Amino acid sequence: MELLDLFNYGRLAVTFAKSSAVAEEAADLLNHLKSVRSIEDNEQMFPNASLLGIIPRRALYTRLKIPQVMIRLSADPDFDARKATAALKGGETVLRSAEGLASGIYMLEGYLGPLLAALSPGVWCIQSPRDVPLLFSLGTQIAGTTRLPADLLSTIYLPGPDRVTGFAPHASGAAPAAVEWWSDRLNLMFGVLSDPSVFADENGAYQPRQHLESLLTIEQIFRRTTSVRLNHQDVHAARALLFSILDTLEAVLGWQIGTMLTPTFAVKTLDRVQQSMPVPAQDILLPACRRAVKALEEVGDGFFWTDPDGRIPTGSARNPLDRGAATSEFLGLLRNATHGFGARKGNDEKLVMASELLARHDGRVPSDLALLSHLYLLAMLQEPDRLRRTLAPNRRRS
Repeated sequence: MELLDLFNYGRLAVTFAKSSAVAEEAADLLNHLKSVRSIEDNEQMFPNASLLGIIPRRALYTRLKIPQVMIRLSADPDFDARKATAALKGGETVLRSAEGLASGIYMLEGYLGPLLAALSPGVWCIQSPRDVPLLFSLGTQIAGTTRLPADLLSTIYLPGPDRVTGFAPHASGAAPAAVEWWSDRLNLMFGVLSDPSVFADENGAYQPRQHLESLLTIEQIFRRTTSVRLNHQDVHAARALLFSILDTLEAVLGWQIGTMLTPTFAVKTLDRVQQSMPVPAQDILLPACRRAVKALEEVGDGFFWTDPDGRIPTGSARNPLDRGAATSEFLGLLRNATHGFGARKGNDEKLVMASELLARHDGRVPSDLALLSHLYLLAMLQEPDRLRRTLAPNRRRS
């Protein structure tokens, strides 16, 4: 049996098993994983495979349902609870406002994607999505892509990654440490997102619209970050997603995009995240962050035409930029290109700077730059107090 077939069959068997048979199916898949042997040397491929689970608290679903219910009630002054109860018993849709836009919480699949894809293009874990997500760690990482097109659409040429990604062995206990760190941080994040008091205005009145908007925004950050990791072979799609994520994180974290695109800030962010994380977990969660920081620094190396001090002139009255600032400004041009280049009144200085930056840079942007989305997602998970401050409606207006 091909490895992909084994993975697909095993995870589907666990996913659709009756509750009474889940343990048996999970044990069967785990045993099959440990029995897989390589063709080259007949050695076990996954001797350290293990089963991990994340148990969501049922109360969380109720708390996150509050804004969906309240926004319906606030928009419908004639809401009749008795008629609604009867309608619910009849199977009608009554209190599902925007439910399909925030569906990632029900099996946590919307929030586990970046964790499962943390080593892309490698795979270290497979998930069986259930109300209690089951994660089958392989105990190592294997290639998650093929050298040849896997289907006919894949024969259409797209610029792919500009470098080979090396696979490093995991430390003992890396998988449980990574899952534990991720689940603990999700718990703290949901503690903020499910707290109605966070979304009270300066008068103490609950604002269900702001609450629901924040839930939708955070889920989209996770989903787009997953898409970045799964678009390993489409550099331009991954980069466009990166800029979309940074735009969103600017509002969520209060950091300016220009700041997040500065190498020194990215390095400091990586240091903070690393300090908050157990060493074994870093083998799974931090390689992408390190690749992202390196890629950001390499963008600065692309300035081939500088002044004698290594700075980048802007062709205006402004002082020359150091490589870090020039890197941020140059990437800001790429980000703006997603909205379309064009002259605007009152922006002559910016236009002159854009011309100088484009003339002085070789235009090479490492494919790993898109992994900045992974770094700043971890930073968001690491700082729930910042999230609490920036999401509060009265704080946003101050």
